[in-house]
Amino acid sequence: MCAVTASSTQTVGIRGYNTALNPRILVLLDCRQVYEDDYGYVPWSLIPVAMRDIRQIEIIKGPSAAVYGFNAVSGVINIVTFDPLRDKVNGATAEGGNQRRSYGEVR
Repeated sequence: MCAVTASSTQTVGIRGYNTALNPRILVLLDCRQVYEDDYGYVPWSLIPVAMRDIRQIEIIKGPSAAVYGFNAVSGVINIVTFDPLRDKVNGATAEGGNQRRSYGEVR
């Protein structure tokens, strides 16, 4: 369902539509649309969520996805994150590596 190519561009295919810029998949982040209407694709690398903040990923495929609109022909992907008002999820992460690589995250 998901493939990562050598140029670090992500592609997601549902129901056989495996193109790099698939305009037939609607991606939602907490029920808000991430799909770029002007360009006709989903910028996967620009979705503003860390992996540790994802609670669940819901995938809807088949005829029921047509309820969501014109660009949900293949399916709908809804990324649900933790709610800071209801969930007690706090933490800090720091990572380092060779070649001056470092990463930090606070939630």
